[in-house]
Amino acid sequence: MRAQFMKGGILFFVGYLLSPLSLWDDVFVNIPISYVLALIVKHVSPAAFLPSMILIYWLTNLIGFLCVRKGIADMKSPKCETKKSNVLTKDFIASIAYTVVLVVLVKWNVLHISF
Repeated sequence: MRAQFMKGGILFFVGYLLSPLSLWDDVFVNIPISYVLALIVKHVSPAAFLPSMILIYWLTNLIGFLCVRKGIADMKSPKCETKKSNVLTKDFIASIAYTVVLVVLVKWNVLHISF
């Protein structure tokens, strides 16, 4: 039971770092990860750099949400089970909503992105 709680705590922490729940996820975690992986993609197709960076960034946020939820579930008692498809759907919708908000903020010139 204690090992499961520790595993859940580690998953929660990693998910928190990757998810939009933390204030520093973009600057120090998600964008550097996305940039480095997009550089690898750039060697295959230079035109795919920006689309792959955006996709990888979005996936890091989704993975963060999933790790947070799984970590919390692991820290709870085993009796508290949630349906996996419902969890994935909620996390998917939250990631899409977060992405839409970011795109709107960029379009309205509230956030400025320069490459």
